[in-house]
Amino acid sequence: MTAFLNVMRFTFLRREPVLWLLLVILPVLVSLFAVTLFNSRTPLHLPVGIVMQDESPLVRRILQNLESSPVIRVARVCPDISECESAMRDGDLLGVIQIPPDLERRALRGEAPVVPVYLSGQSLVAYNMLFKEIQAILGTISAFLDRRNLPEPVSVQIHAVNNPAMDYQMYLGLGLVAAIFHLAAMVVAVFLAAEPLREHNADRLLAAANGNYRVAIFARLVPALVFLWLLSLFFITWVHSRAGIRLAPPDFAFLAAGMFMMLAACMAGGMAWVAISGSMRIACSAAGVLGGPSFAFSGITFPLEAMPLVVQIFAKCLPLTHFLELQTVLMFGSAGRFAVTEPLAVLSGMTLFWLLAGTAWLGKRLHDTHFHGGHPEEDFA
Repeated sequence: MTAFLNVMRFTFLRREPVLWLLLVILPVLVSLFAVTLFNSRTPLHLPVGIVMQDESPLVRRILQNLESSPVIRVARVCPDISECESAMRDGDLLGVIQIPPDLERRALRGEAPVVPVYLSGQSLVAYNMLFKEIQAILGTISAFLDRRNLPEPVSVQIHAVNNPAMDYQMYLGLGLVAAIFHLAAMVVAVFLAAEPLREHNADRLLAAANGNYRVAIFARLVPALVFLWLLSLFFITWVHSRAGIRLAPPDFAFLAAGMFMMLAACMAGGMAWVAISGSMRIACSAAGVLGGPSFAFSGITFPLEAMPLVVQIFAKCLPLTHFLELQTVLMFGSAGRFAVTEPLAVLSGMTLFWLLAGTAWLGKRLHDTHFHGGHPEEDFA
């Protein structure tokens, strides 16, 4: 324990602005930016398809209103649902409005026909915008009818495709925060593992650890891991409060465990890249290549199954993908607890693999590096 505390003091009580920039300033500022990012812009001209099974004057007026909307762009008029369904599956359409046969005649009879609307859950912001706009346009359909006394001439039925529990902040906000800390953990681990090699002070580090390279490595990484974990839980709780999300204590415990294992896997991976390459520059490049686009490939903004096989394999190698899978299933309440075992097991396996791959190799590099200057016995007496 004395050696562990000596290494902690050597690592965190020195004047090292880069470490605190990576450990505190970067995740805090970027998280604040990400949480408020989408409040400043409104998406426009979102492509939708119309399945025309009725060509009455009422339907033509509805089509005109849809085309004049700044939010909606009628990109395709389909004779049947299969054509629009295929375009939506390919990502060409974000929504499909199916106009049923005899819509005007049935509405005038007071039958309240149902207009099915299918909206893609792949883009959460677009879903919310289309949902509100289509509801507003079809909700004023009585103004086009001769009989103005019909309270609800047409019933609108919204179907969420690929995401049955649509919520913008619940998915994008939480996913972005997790992605930020996913990258921050990699970069912090790279810095902590490579700094003794770069600065040639590994002799002092090992002296503080009484020559035990495992203590030297863990005493540098574990405090940073715990700090990032607590900071990430603070931001996740903050986003929960803004979005009105209330997880049961067992569900939040699973979420916290998943976040801890994700950060541990990232830090173990960053340490292993330094051990393998022996270079902070190369290891930082690897962290950027793997951690930078992780959110785009995680399956939150676009379904993972629709991506190319190579991208799917790449996404499955990222800890963030498995954490967001765990987070998504927990949003279904207690029913989702049965599905948390697999992502937790995968994250634990990733952590163990990178620890075994990197610890011994990094310890050998620490021992084999030629160090310059310093009197560790005086510094850590």
